[in-house]
Amino acid sequence: MNTKETQEAAFVDAQHRLVAELPDSFFYLRHGKTTDNQAEIISGGERDHESILLPESIEEASRLGATIENMREYIALICHSPMIRARDTARYINATANIPMIEIQKLHEWKVGNCSGRKNQEFSGPLSNWEYDPDGGESRTVFATRVAEGMEECCRSLNPYRARTADKPRSMLVVAHAGVWWALRELLGLERDQIHNCVPIQVERVPNQTNNKDGLPRWQHRALSL
Repeated sequence: MNTKETQEAAFVDAQHRLVAELPDSFFYLRHGKTTDNQAEIISGGERDHESILLPESIEEASRLGATIENMREYIALICHSPMIRARDTARYINATANIPMIEIQKLHEWKVGNCSGRKNQEFSGPLSNWEYDPDGGESRTVFATRVAEGMEECCRSLNPYRARTADKPRSMLVVAHAGVWWALRELLGLERDQIHNCVPIQVERVPNQTNNKDGLPRWQHRALSL
């Protein structure tokens, strides 16, 4: 196989492993709004120290922590990207929620090469619509495979906490990035809608339904109004 075929095979393998490991329901959160978000600049996986949380985002994450604390019956673990903006969001949430937390290296943002530091209007559409492999960055296939591997690590970390409470299994909150969400959409066959800063999303397996495209289980998601 050539390089592209090898990468595509790795993606399919990682996708199938992930779907087998995921809990039936989990929560996803894009980090709080940053200085780059405010300036409408693409951060990518390259602009870590340059893109930090705004003061109002710190307050927002802290308030969200009180809500997550009330969901501790169902959220047993917080997994977060190693990048400052995601790590800090998770820490401000967890200052109140007080839930076991782990850093997952492979959940860092998409390395977008020549797009990093550019204005959103130049590249954000093609990237978010999964139409473009950035020059000097990770291809969509390589990036999505990495995200699948990172999410697998989240699932393995969750396993010790999966004991049932009431009628629902305990699950996890993943705090990461817009790009990681775009990759996860492709892995699970979710609709290609946008994701907002610091708005939790619940992702659920649809019982007894499969995706017509690849025969994998069908998933759905919804933003939570908290």
